[in-house]
Amino acid sequence: MPTLRGFRARGQGKDEADPAPSERRLLSGRTGLILLSSFIVAVIVGVLTYAVQRGPAQSALAGLFAFGAAVTFFDRIIGTRWE
Repeated sequence: MPTLRGFRARGQGKDEADPAPSERRLLSGRTGLILLSSFIVAVIVGVLTYAVQRGPAQSALAGLFAFGAAVTFFDRIIGTRWE
């Protein structure tokens, strides 16, 4: 039973369904890898676009589109299970 700031009333034991703070993860390893890889691709595309066109708005937009495409691409090629 979670309470304010994780404190419990006296007499209540540890709830087995509530994992310890060290066991909680914001993202899985697979999700982190996909987002990191996509971010790297987006930065490369943005820098290369800026080097050619010198337009910061165009570079940011190209990087944003590259990030979205890379997330879709890496989501399909990175498997959910290691075999």
